[in-house]
Amino acid sequence: MPGNLQSSEEINKTQFEMLTDSRSFVSYPRHEYFRRILCNLIGIWIENGEYVNDLKQVGKIVEDICLNNARRYFRV
Repeated sequence: MPGNLQSSEEINKTQFEMLTDSRSFVSYPRHEYFRRILCNLIGIWIENGEYVNDLKQVGKIVEDICLNNARRYFRV
């Protein structure tokens, strides 16, 4: 398993967004910035052949990091 694939699987299991006060509307741009950086990083990995070019799998990882991991953690 390539290093980035393995490390991203580990991140996927535990990470959920950035540490900010998400109750504030002004936090929205920070979350959006984080998501863009995350997607750009994964895109670079795919372009460099360091990660599998499977949009379904990549989409699941991004969705988990940006939404589902927090839902599971907070049991929402």
